[in-house]
Order: sequence, then structure tokens, then C-alpha cells
Amino acid sequence: MPPSIFFGIVITFWQEYVTVKEIPTIIMPKPSEILARLLEDPHYFFIENGMITFMEAISGFVIGSIAAMVVSVFLARSRALDR
Repeated sequence: MPPSIFFGIVITFWQEYVTVKEIPTIIMPKPSEILARLLEDPHYFFIENGMITFMEAISGFVIGSIAAMVVSVFLARSRALDR
């Protein structure tokens, strides 16, 4: 089954399941509600939130790189590992 057809089936099932079971939006919103919200203010979702996510990813990369360098220096200087 091609991925696009599978994706369409999953989205359709999700939409119908939430509608039939009357699940509150706060628990599980319908795909149509999510799309409407995304299209309502694309700048907020894609630019502002995208920038926040980008900065968090960069921060995590920097912190992880620094931690890796510190650990590698300690491991390189370790007398116990020289044996």
C-alpha cells in the first residue's frame, strides 16, 4: 500500500473516530480542526514556533557538544583507561 493512501486512510479514520465517539477537542482534536488552526495564522505556527524549536535544537546541540568534549578530555587523561 502506498504511503499516501495509508496516510489518507489514517486521517479519515481519525476524523470519523473523533466525530462518532464525541471526544473533546482538548483530548483529541479532529484533523480538520488542526488544519483550520494552522491555516488561520501560519506566521505564528511556522515562523514564531519554528524559530523557538530551531533555537532549542541549536542549544541542545551546543550543550551536547560541550559535554562530549569535556567527557572526552577526561577519558583521554584517565590513568585507569591507559592500562
